[in-house]
Amino acid sequence: MSGSGAAPHSPADILGEAPQESGDPAVFLNSASSPSRPALWLGFLVAFVSAWCAFIIVGHFGFGIPRSLSLVGADPELQASEPIHEPFVVSNAGVFKQVSFDPALNPRLGEDFIFFIWFKVRKSPADGESLALMGKFDATQQHRPGYALSLEGAPDGVRPKIYWNDAEGQGRWHALSSIRLRRKNWYLLAIVFSKDTFLSAHVAMPGSDSEPILLGGNRVEPVVIPQSDAAMVVGAAGAGRFRGQLGPFGVLRGKKLASRVKEIVVSVAAEPDSIPSEVATSTIALWASPQVDRGPNRIPIVAGVPQARDVPSVVEHRPKNNPAAKISKRGPKKLSLKKNKGKRS
Repeated sequence: MSGSGAAPHSPADILGEAPQESGDPAVFLNSASSPSRPALWLGFLVAFVSAWCAFIIVGHFGFGIPRSLSLVGADPELQASEPIHEPFVVSNAGVFKQVSFDPALNPRLGEDFIFFIWFKVRKSPADGESLALMGKFDATQQHRPGYALSLEGAPDGVRPKIYWNDAEGQGRWHALSSIRLRRKNWYLLAIVFSKDTFLSAHVAMPGSDSEPILLGGNRVEPVVIPQSDAAMVVGAAGAGRFRGQLGPFGVLRGKKLASRVKEIVVSVAAEPDSIPSEVATSTIALWASPQVDRGPNRIPIVAGVPQARDVPSVVEHRPKNNPAAKISKRGPKKLSLKKNKGKRS
């Protein structure tokens, strides 16, 4: 886990849940100077009458009482408009997008690498269940070189899992910290590989005031640079279990790009359907709408039946004689999401 100096975050802000009060409730009921009983009853009567008057005035003039002070964590029907205008709906197995192979989609030694994707789950995965979001690896080779991204159900929420492996089989799955996903809310997940050694994840929600949260990271040793000629598959290829919607996704590459990852995530969260000005065109390897590549490479994106080496579910297979492909069983600490309070991560 990275040593961020951020203050603890509460899931209440992003999930739309009411925070719990701390301490004994009696503290709020007892005071040093208690009012007399007649005064207390008079106070109750005044409060009761005032509440009814306010209710009648609101109903008469049609003033709305907001159910939430923020769109963060709110149900979709409470949002004025959907942040993703042309999502890709994944309603059943076999529904996916396939991005043709392009060398620009492979990480490169000496460059930072970012993969990002917008998603909305119909239902969070059960404990131990894994939902493949994306896969780009060659399953025809012994060690399945490439990278992939899944969401795994855990007792305390959902945690991202990143597959990161090379042709020598030196890589593995990396499980990061868990978050609680609210059903049918949009989330931006960004996977970052920096300085040829560090793999991390960041999550945010749509909005100009969204605060990205670091979900921890793992050091990759020895150096593992996934290289494969496979296409990238996004969605429920094969027997994939993901159900929901997918928005724009893409790949960014460049030197020292990770030093600006927070700025990039914030800008993408603020403009989900656009390529923000904070993202230099020279760093864009892929920017899928998600139907077409809007980046400079214009890589073809199609829907079709993938080849065996392109099926993300294959990554879930872990041969007993390949320890490098085993999933880490360490239970990462849970991090929750908070919006613009306390220290920033």
